[in-house]
Amino acid sequence: MIAAGASIVAAGLAWSSSRKATGGAREIADRNHQVARLDREAEQLRADFSAFVVATGLAHDAQGQSCLIAADLVLGANPRCGEALRHAADEYTQTITTALKTLDGRSGTMPVEWHFEALRAGFVESMAQITVERSLVLAGQPPEHAAG
Repeated sequence: MIAAGASIVAAGLAWSSSRKATGGAREIADRNHQVARLDREAEQLRADFSAFVVATGLAHDAQGQSCLIAADLVLGANPRCGEALRHAADEYTQTITTALKTLDGRSGTMPVEWHFEALRAGFVESMAQITVERSLVLAGQPPEHAAG
């Protein structure tokens, strides 16, 4: 009778341990998937920002302006593009396209340093948000941003 009771208790403990291990493994897998998703989102934001910066150097004519406008739209459509980055990219694109229309094929220059500083700051802010969310996920806390 005692052996049967001990056997039942042992089976119960084994079942409980198995459930806890399965739950722990599921939590680890879920956390790994969330981190991988955030890493993919960060990489996509880097690629979209890089494409925008490259397009800024091509905006000398109508075709280059079209490339810049397209890169601006893609960057702005990225769900990880923060408001500061979106605003800086839109403002730069508008400034360049307006200046080129005003020059009407003539040569000219314009200072763009502050535009690039605003773009850089917006990009850093957007990436920092992803980094914070990644840290929260790794710490086992729910991230604040609900990514699609």
